[in-house]
Amino acid sequence: MKKTIDRVDENLTNCLASLGVLCLMTQELQHARLFLKRVALLDKCEEGPSSLITLESQLNIAAVYRNEGRYKSAIDIVEATLSTVLNNKWESGWCDVLCNCWISLGVLFASIGDAKHGCSLLKKTRQEYSIILHLGSVCQMVLVFGLQWVVA
Repeated sequence: MKKTIDRVDENLTNCLASLGVLCLMTQELQHARLFLKRVALLDKCEEGPSSLITLESQLNIAAVYRNEGRYKSAIDIVEATLSTVLNNKWESGWCDVLCNCWISLGVLFASIGDAKHGCSLLKKTRQEYSIILHLGSVCQMVLVFGLQWVVA
C-alpha cells in the first residue's frame, strides 16, 4: 500500500514559524531551532529548495545560530542562501531576501570580530537598497553623522 503525503497545512507552518520566532525573541534557542528547522523542512518539501519562502526560513535558522554563538554555521547558511538567490532566476520579492542576507552577513562578521568587513557590508546594503537599519542585540550598528558606522 502506497502512502501519500498531504500538502502541508499552511496554518501549521505559520504556527510553527510564529512559535520559532517567539522562542528566538525569548532566547529559548533550542526550541526556536527546533521549530524553525521544521518550518524550513516543510517549506523545502512544499515549495522547493530555492523558493523565496524556503530561503527566508533558512535565514531564520541562521538567526538562531547567531544567537547561540554558532557564527560559522550561521555564516554558512547565509552564504548558501545568498548564493541561491544570486544564481537562480530572479523573482519578485527576492530583493528583500538579498538585502537580509547582506545585513545578516554584516552582523555576523562584526560579531566574530571582523567589524571592518561587517560594517562595510552593512554600509553597502544601506547605500544600495536605501534602507534604514535597525539591528538586534548581538551587534547593534549606529549611524554617526551619516558617514561612519560604529560597533556598539
